[in-house]
Amino acid sequence: MENVLINYLREPKTKKPRGVIVAVKENNEVFYGYSLYNPIDKWNRELGIKKAIARAKASSYQLPQVLERKAEVCGGLQKMQERALRYFKDIAPENLTFQITEEID
Repeated sequence: MENVLINYLREPKTKKPRGVIVAVKENNEVFYGYSLYNPIDKWNRELGIKKAIARAKASSYQLPQVLERKAEVCGGLQKMQERALRYFKDIAPENLTFQITEEID
């Protein structure tokens, strides 16, 4: 059985969604993923969630190359980890954490 927590990244002024962060519980571990939409495309909630879950289940993935978007994703992942620590109480904390291996300038 798989549990998924979902949090949307939103435009600060309009509050319209522009991405999604997920935490996926699978086999007593939690994996994190994200999806950002391209500003020229229309937001598709289902597709964004599917892409974020696929990244969470992948062994590794790259963060966005644009510094502002990378910082936004890293902040969203950090907030999701804090939420997952509160939500998934049956999992040991060491199975809930993640580490970003890229430098954020």
